[in-house]
Amino acid sequence: MRAATNGLPLPEILDHVVEASGLRAHYLAEKEGADRLENLAELVNAATMFVAERDVQPVGDGGPGDDADPLTAFLHMLHWKPASIKRKQALTRCN
Repeated sequence: MRAATNGLPLPEILDHVVEASGLRAHYLAEKEGADRLENLAELVNAATMFVAERDVQPVGDGGPGDDADPLTAFLHMLHWKPASIKRKQALTRCN
């Protein structure tokens, strides 16, 4: 799969993985798969926004995602951003 996606933009990589892995076909065949397909589409849209934001303002905070390829940086952001948002919400409630 890496060879098939080499050189593709991040959103296209994710779309390819969803298709090649059979996830899209699986959820199309499932009676209640529409919500999951919507979630996968949101993932691809999030990747599009991530790339656009990264092009405008590179990460540059010295974190693990700085020198990473776009997919690794995106996954890193997905992992850490929710925790960051929760911390900010907790701090806001304390003040």
